[in-house]
Amino acid sequence: LVHESSGSRVTRYEHNFPRAVGVPEQSAVLLGMLMLRGPQTAGELRLNTERWYKFLDIPSVDGFLEEMQDHSVDKGDPLVVK
Repeated sequence: LVHESSGSRVTRYEHNFPRAVGVPEQSAVLLGMLMLRGPQTAGELRLNTERWYKFLDIPSVDGFLEEMQDHSVDKGDPLVVK
């Protein structure tokens, strides 16, 4: 989930979670917040993720949550549940 990147004197790390799980950045942000703070409403998620990603409105948060809930069986179980 973390990749070491080179090119400087100091070792730096790059997050690989969205690519490893196969979700867009917005979904990764929502999953991270849910893992950190537990169950939340779409409005709470929108407010709490402002520093990571600015969602336009609550329906856009709902859209990403529904997409993760309908995650195909081929890729594993749903990533979120209501």
